[in-house]
Amino acid sequence: MDNPEFSGFFLPFYNLQKTACEITSHHQPKNKLLQEYLTIYPTRDAVHDFEYGRFRDSIAPLLVIAGNNGFSSLG
Repeated sequence: MDNPEFSGFFLPFYNLQKTACEITSHHQPKNKLLQEYLTIYPTRDAVHDFEYGRFRDSIAPLLVIAGNNGFSSLG
């Protein structure tokens, strides 16, 4: 997705999600919050890797759907 708003805000969002996942995985590896990522990363090992491209490819279509349903960006 080449949307400048997406490009500008996605990396900090990704980093925040990755850090939260890493901390949770380290301190509470069986925490139910990690299950939320299993739709993007099908195994717990994949959740620990938190691949940038796979996360981006999962989030980008959701932004398009939100835009098509009348949601606008705050930027």
